Amino acid sequence: MHPCWTLRDARAIAQLAVKGARVLQMGAGFIGCIIMEALAARGVQLTVVEMGDRMVPRMMGPTAGGMIKDWCEAHGVRVFTGTRVEAIEPHAPLRVRLSNGQHLECDLVISATASIPTSVPRELGITCLLGVLTTSTCRPTCPASMPLAIAPRPSTR
Repeated sequence: MHPCWTLRDARAIAQLAVKGARVLQMGAGFIGCIIMEALAARGVQLTVVEMGDRMVPRMMGPTAGGMIKDWCEAHGVRVFTGTRVEAIEPHAPLRVRLSNGQHLECDLVISATASIPTSVPRELGITCLLGVLTTSTCRPTCPASMPLAIAPRPSTR
């Protein structure tokens, strides 16, 4: 299984994602969709598995997520939503068992999954919904004494 976080990761994936390769990508969030598009352009046989109930579940509602799935499937990408990878058997080819009961043979498995916050933000007094809740000026709703590594700039419009 290959993560896709760094340029080195992307280069390793590019070497294996040759035309006709059977590729399974775990994750269909925003970054996962960018990776998916690049893989499809390489001519791989692509299957995407997303544990959320739709594609891009943190950014899109059910209608838009469904439209993205329909578009992907119309372009030859097999998509399973509401599904998890349960096991990967390290054979050649790889054998992947999905939570929907399907078994797939793959040449390459890519992890394009997001990190899901633990309970730590809530324990620190940070309000979380699908992400960190902010005010209308993009300030986090956490104690003022708490330093944050990343804070978006408010719009100047």
